[in-house]
Amino acid sequence: MLKKLIEASQEKSNLEVSNADFLSAVCGDKFPMGKYPARMICGKVLGSFEARVKAAGIRGIPISNLSQIPSTIDSNNYFCISSFLPSEMNKFIGIDGLEHKTAIWSRKSDFFHQMKCISLDDIGKKVNLNSVTLPPSAIIETSPGNYQIHYILSGDDTYNRTKCEKVINGLADAGLTDGGAKGINRFMRLPVGSNTKKHLSEENGQYFQTRLIHWEPKKIYTLDELISHYKLSLRPFRNRRIKQIDIGVQLKQDVDQYWENLLSKVETKNLIEDVNLMNEWITVECPWSENHTDKAARIAGLASPNIRNGWIGAFHCFHRSCRGKNLKDLFAFIGQGDINACK
Repeated sequence: MLKKLIEASQEKSNLEVSNADFLSAVCGDKFPMGKYPARMICGKVLGSFEARVKAAGIRGIPISNLSQIPSTIDSNNYFCISSFLPSEMNKFIGIDGLEHKTAIWSRKSDFFHQMKCISLDDIGKKVNLNSVTLPPSAIIETSPGNYQIHYILSGDDTYNRTKCEKVINGLADAGLTDGGAKGINRFMRLPVGSNTKKHLSEENGQYFQTRLIHWEPKKIYTLDELISHYKLSLRPFRNRRIKQIDIGVQLKQDVDQYWENLLSKVETKNLIEDVNLMNEWITVECPWSENHTDKAARIAGLASPNIRNGWIGAFHCFHRSCRGKNLKDLFAFIGQGDINACK
């Protein structure tokens, strides 16, 4: 199937799809991202790829409008397959004498918001073309005979970090993508740009220009459709744990019991979406999702007790209508009064 699509592309001229058009389709109705709390993150590398990455890595910038998307033909242009929430808010005093806030952004998976597409890397060089049997949304040739395959995603579970990570791991375990391309925060190449790795330099000094050779943005899949088609085995994901400190045996027992009780009470309201006690945050449905303007964005986070939240946990919904709601509001919703009800 994939070979036929690639062969057909050689008989046609290059598809005229800009990086902005490509990313708009990948993000669906969530782009531009200016009115949403999350951002897509793009990267750009000029000049020698090896020298820049070795010195400083690929720097990402949050995209709030189409003009910010890197698009020059002679640079390495990237997009991240997921959107992210701000890692923190930086306060400063403006020239007007008032306090302002600016968001600080990071591609760390701790700040994951939603996975926009599943991408298979190094198809052709490391992965056999015949292995890819589900028609893709896009195919980008990133170096001669080597491709990145993209499946645009939809569905509430694209907000579920643990499930997204398991699907990516499952694809790698099945040999459908390069094992080094795992991660919900991976950069993939945009269709317009160049691959400036040294070994791809042509005799005239020009680098390989990436190109979109297949484009069907209306082919949109759910995670479950990918799991079913490729018969993926979703092994448990080894989540990163927060740094542990010695808080004493008795306090540790008290905290563990409190957390267990809290989860039990939240579960009675059928709010838990995904639980992995090895992870700091678990996925829950926001109790006030009916008030969200975007009904699909119903996912919130419940943090386990740790030193950063005073060993009581935390609740956070990223929707604007829930601004200011916290763990106390969650306790009130589940009818338990206050934090002491779980001790």
